[in-house]
Formats: sequence, structure tokens, C-alpha cells
Amino acid sequence: MLDIRDGKTLRVFGSPNLRVLGKSVVNVEYRGEGDDEGFVKRVKEEFTDFGSTSVVILDNFDGASMKVAELLVNNGFKEAYAIRGGVRGDNGWLDIQETLLPPSVHINPKMKVKKSLEVNNNGAIEQQSDVKSQPPSVAESKQTNNGYAKTSTEPNKCARSTLRSSSPYPMYPDMKPPSSPTPSKPQ
Repeated sequence: MLDIRDGKTLRVFGSPNLRVLGKSVVNVEYRGEGDDEGFVKRVKEEFTDFGSTSVVILDNFDGASMKVAELLVNNGFKEAYAIRGGVRGDNGWLDIQETLLPPSVHINPKMKVKKSLEVNNNGAIEQQSDVKSQPPSVAESKQTNNGYAKTSTEPNKCARSTLRSSSPYPMYPDMKPPSSPTPSKPQ
């Protein structure tokens, strides 16, 4: 299988795992019609015997995969097939994978945010986000000296974290509910 999607899409969706079928996926980005010769050259470098190779082409949608299939057949490949719908199109890989494909070849989107939970000694849960959308702090920044990069191992003191108690009475340190006044005795 030849996956012609760009690197950003591959990081989010990934390629199907075809090891159960005894096949592998080759990733070569197709940059458009202006790069046809360079693309064919990069693809031929990945396949040893391209004259007797049948290739299945996977794209986001089926627009570029049809052009690439024709391009590869015209440049010496035995056969080239485009996957109708690509990965995300109508009747594409994501649409049909639940009903027609075995679970080992499913494509699952990768999560963008990873959260780690740490339990504090009083039962509170500390939630820390690993998102790196902000510039690195001074403790995380790399310092260069004589051409070598040194990364500080100091913990980030300004990390976003929140404390949330698992107790239904978080305002009371002894973890007991407030006591109500003693009811008066009837006379």
C-alpha cells in the first residue's frame, strides 16, 4: 500500500497496520501535479521491483489517488489501484472499517491532549495537562554551550494544575460532614 497523505494528516490518523495480511505501508507524500517526476522517483526508491509490483494508493479523499494511480502505471508499475473515498471521504476507509475490515487494520484518530492524573496524599486528584501550545518556560528552554545542547531537568514550576478533592466535603480537613445542632427534646 502506498500512502500519499501529508505528514500532518499521518500524525493525526496514522496508516493502517497491514502486517496481519503480510503487507506493509509505504509513506510518500504527493505534493501536487508540479512534483510528478520527483514523486515517481521517490516511489521507485521505495519499491525494489516496481515493474512487477501492484500498488494500492491511499489518500485523504480519492481526488489525488486516481491521478497517482495513472501516473505510476504510465511510469512502469504493473498495476495501481486507488482506494475509492480515501481515508475520510464518502465510503472511505473510516466509513467502511467497522463493517468490512478486521479490527487489526482499523485507523483510529490519535488523541491530541494527554492528561495524567496523580492522587495526592489526602485523596485529591491533581490533573496536569501535557499540551505544549505555549512557549517553553525558562526551566524547559535549551541552553547551548560550545555547540552542544543541554536541556534542564528542573521541573516546571508554572505548570497548569488543578486540585480536586474526591471527598464530598472538601472544605473540612478531617473529612467529616458538619454536625447539625442537637434536636430539642419534646416536652
